[in-house]
Amino acid sequence: MERCHCCGQIKPGKQLKKKGRWTFLKSLTVGEALTFDNWLEHERARDAARHYNIPHKAFKHTDGSGYSLVIS
Repeated sequence: MERCHCCGQIKPGKQLKKKGRWTFLKSLTVGEALTFDNWLEHERARDAARHYNIPHKAFKHTDGSGYSLVIS
């Protein structure tokens, strides 16, 4: 994983398509955020957070640069 150069949020890198790809969401703590460049990856992470019953907030950046998923 890498961090966004402008805001410092976590950007998950390109991962192999396999079962358990989003299991690292369980290890994130309250207040941590993931940043995505495209809508599809954002939706997949949001669906995984729902699946694991992790409280979260998802939104699009106001400047249109990407999407974020914040663990709450």
